[in-house]
Order: sequence, then structure tokens, then C-alpha cells
Amino acid sequence: NSAYLARIGIYTGILVPIAMEKLIRFKNSMTTFIVRSVIIVLFAIFWYVEVSNSPALNEFKWVWER
Repeated sequence: NSAYLARIGIYTGILVPIAMEKLIRFKNSMTTFIVRSVIIVLFAIFWYVEVSNSPALNEFKWVWER
């Protein structure tokens, strides 16, 4: 519940995709493919959990359905 900790997360979160490319580059291309696939699957699971727990998105309606 600290504004300083939240700012650190926000400011460094922008740099994660840049650093991720350097961290997952391996000499074996199959290893790189597997690590990238695992990261994508884990991100999809994280995204689903975040969206499914958000009450603001449960009552979603299209603009023309209102």
C-alpha cells in the first residue's frame, strides 16, 4: 500500500520486455522456442486470472447495446 513501491513497479515494468529479449536468447534455438512458449502461456494464465477477478469487466456491454 505504498506509493513508492507502486511507482517502482510501474517504472521498471516498462523495461521488462526489453530485458526479457536479452535474457531468453540461448544458443540452442529449440530452448529459446520452449522458453518463449512457456512465458506466453504463463502470461496468458496471469491475464485470464486478472481479468476474471475484475468486477468492472463482468458487467461489460458494447456501446451499441446500452
